[in-house]
This record gives sequence, structure tokens and C-alpha cells, in this order.
Amino acid sequence: MFEMSRSPVRLLLVSMLGVVSLVALWLAFELRYIWYLDEPTALAMRGGFALAALGILVCWFVAPSRLLVGVLGLAALLFPLVVGLSDVPINLGFLQFAGFVVGLLVVTTHLRRRML
Repeated sequence: MFEMSRSPVRLLLVSMLGVVSLVALWLAFELRYIWYLDEPTALAMRGGFALAALGILVCWFVAPSRLLVGVLGLAALLFPLVVGLSDVPINLGFLQFAGFVVGLLVVTTHLRRRML
């Protein structure tokens, strides 16, 4: 394969892909869980999501690991079910969209690793 340099254009493109993937993760989370909850529960869920998103950002800047970013992305989307904050069942449509979003995060991490 070709060697990816640290050119400003490539850095900008990887950064933009990172922003798009985090916005897609946030959108999937909000559309799946937040629209029907009361305020205290929604605040707790958003706090958990913010921790997972912060973990992804720290991972991208400190030690980009595709596996860790994938696990954190899945955790951000599935933790409300594990903790018991939501009773919305998982269906195939959501799993497909979540897989796409986590795939975006992993691809961004892969490109970030190649820039090191």
C-alpha cells in the first residue's frame, strides 16, 4: 500500500471524517433512545454517551486502536440497554445502522493510525 503522509490536506480530511463519524454516532444514539424519555433519564443517558465519545477522542489522540474504538462505539449505542435505562428492543434495522456508524469510527481510526 501507499504511505500516508502528514500533509495538511490529509489531516483535514481525516479530521472531517472523524467529525462526521462522531455526529453519526450521536444521531444514532439520539434517534434511538432520547426522543421518548423524561429529562433526568435523558440526562443520565447523554452523560454516558459523552463519556464514550470522550473515550473515542482520547483514543484517537493518544493511542489509536481500532478494536478499542469499535468497542467504545458499540458501548455508546448499547449501554442504555445494559444499564437498564431503556427498554427499547434491538432490531435488525438499528443493528445495521449501528454497524455502519461503528464502521465509520473504525475506518477513521485506521486512517489516523496510518498518519502516525
